[in-house]
This record gives sequence, C-alpha cells and structure tokens, in this order.
Amino acid sequence: MDEITGSSGPCSTARTRSCSARQPTWARPPAPSTPSPRRPPRAFPPQAWKDKLAAGFTNSGSKSGDKLHTLQFFQILAAQLGMHWVNLGLLPGWNSSAASDHDLNRLGVSLGAAAQTDIDEGPEHVHKSDVATAEHLGQRVAETAKILLADRAQVA
Repeated sequence: MDEITGSSGPCSTARTRSCSARQPTWARPPAPSTPSPRRPPRAFPPQAWKDKLAAGFTNSGSKSGDKLHTLQFFQILAAQLGMHWVNLGLLPGWNSSAASDHDLNRLGVSLGAAAQTDIDEGPEHVHKSDVATAEHLGQRVAETAKILLADRAQVA
C-alpha cells in the first residue's frame, strides 16, 4: 500500500511509506540532563527513611490485575529510600482441591498482601480472607520491627 488513507494530519496524503512530518513530542527522547553536583537529585531525598520498614498491599478488580508489578514498584521505591522490605511470609493458599478461597493468601502473592474486589463494589466487599491476609502482613511488620529494635539495642 503506497497511500495512507482514512487519517488526518501532515502524513494523510503521503505517497511514500515514510513521512517527513515532525516527530510528536511524546515520541522524542528526553533532553539529556545532568544533576547538580552540589545536591542529590530530588527523587532521592537525604535518606530520611533509611533503615525503616516497608511493606505493601494492593487491590484490583481482576484476580491478577498486575498486583505483582505494583508490589515490585513499591519494593523498588523502598530500596531507593534505603528501607527494609517485609514480605508476606505465607505460602500460597487456594491452590489445591482441598483448599478454598477462604485461605490466607488466596491469590498466592508472596511480596505483599494482594486483594481482589469486584469493580462495582465498595471497600466493605473486600474478601474476608484478603482482609485477614493484610492483617497478617501488619502483624508481620510489627514482629519484624520488634526484632529489628532488639537487634539494634544489642549492637548499641
């Protein structure tokens, strides 16, 4: 096909496969920038959160719904801030014929707590096992904090 039809813009009547129109701004590579040597980039504050604990939970309307990607993003942010990530510490639930959707960690995510709620329902309809899984994660963070504080006291 030599002619582009059914479109508008600078390339709508082109007779060749290439278009000499200017590339849209969103398609251009960003201009190179160099951070100031006097201060760290603003994306990385002066480690105010360093050595603190972090954990994450996520909820979406789909069973998968990119939950793992969301938790990985949280974990990367925590690492960039010098934080310690606390994982769920549970084996996957609801993955055998004897299991049920009432098991803890029913969605099988290890990095943090994951939940699924239908998109036309409110927060009061979060599955009870997902709430219990999130509570488990909260308890795990609290236990990890106690261990970390005891270890710091022993070292000091």
